Parts: sequence; structure tokens; C-alpha cells
Amino acid sequence: MIASDDSHPNASQLYSKIKTRFPTMSHATVYKTLGLLKELHQVFELDLHEDSHYDGMTPHSHPHLICTQCEKIFDGEFQLDQHLLEKIEDQSGFEINESHVVFYGLCPDCRT
Repeated sequence: MIASDDSHPNASQLYSKIKTRFPTMSHATVYKTLGLLKELHQVFELDLHEDSHYDGMTPHSHPHLICTQCEKIFDGEFQLDQHLLEKIEDQSGFEINESHVVFYGLCPDCRT
């Protein structure tokens, strides 16, 4: 289900979808399963401070774009510039192991 869902659902949205097929499913089971899938690198967690959303289609770190009007989350179809990451490391002295970049703005539908 999550591996083919490009909407980047949060745990509550997943619970609502699963509950229709498995009425005895609990919220705790959904959270535990997401934790295990994350540990197994089968989902990527987007920690958006107030809530986490999950990407099962592209379960690795990559840029995301979030529309501030409709709140849809889109996958960034571009690579981060490696030279920029190296420059950040050089200037900060910080060794970057993983990066997560989120851009906020208006999607094409909301811009019109």
C-alpha cells in the first residue's frame, strides 16, 4: 500500500486506509510497522516537525517540495549539488552523513 502511494501519507492517513480492510488494526500497530519499515529502509520518513509523513515509493533521502496552500508533498526530481554539500561541510566543520531538503511554496495547480 505505502510502496505505491505517492501522496506521502502520515500515520493517521495510513491508519484510516488500513482500518477499512482490517477493522481490528490499532494506531500502535501502524506506528510500530512504520518504525520497522524505516529501520529496514523500506520507507523514508519526512519529519516535518508537527507530523511525520512517509515515502514508500522512494525510500531514501531526496528533496521534497510542499505546497503551502493545498499541502501536497511532491518528490524533487533533481539531485542536490555535491559541491554545495562539500562547501557546507568546509565552512561548518560538520560531516554530513545524510541531508534532507524541503522546499515550501505553491504547486503549479495552486499558482493558477
